[in-house]
Amino acid sequence: MVRRLSATVLAVAWLLPGALHAQTSGEGRYATFNTDVEEMEMPDGGMMVLSHYRQVVFADRADNPLDGLPADCIGQFLVGPDGKTRAASGTCFGHDEAGNGASYWFRMDAAGTAQCPDMCGSYGYFAGYGKYAGIEGEGTWRREATTPTGGHGSWKGTYKLK
Repeated sequence: MVRRLSATVLAVAWLLPGALHAQTSGEGRYATFNTDVEEMEMPDGGMMVLSHYRQVVFADRADNPLDGLPADCIGQFLVGPDGKTRAASGTCFGHDEAGNGASYWFRMDAAGTAQCPDMCGSYGYFAGYGKYAGIEGEGTWRREATTPTGGHGSWKGTYKLK
């Protein structure tokens, strides 16, 4: 059974941190807005959720060239019969009006633990073009809240251009 939803509490956001050229550490916040969600019931009573969403990343430093860069994302979430997310992963493509962009993957590494009460994970860049050509880096993220239309959280990472 496939159900189309306009929102989900499973919004997971992923990141595009900041200042480029030399290896740099950064951190900030992110927010997501769901655009399309499909839930597919699994034989064990759980579900597979496919979520398309928009994301924007806010860096702690205003001079970060990726601060405010919008991204289109797709995420897959495996939810058990108990309602707990057991696995999550996906990709995001961030791009600006001038034709610059960067792509990154994300995955869930923990959820529902003392160290990670909601959902936490890792991310890494795999492609870039324009002023983001050669971007590489990785980091961690922590979702802190979900809403009926998205979610928000924080990120930390390192990044550079080749």
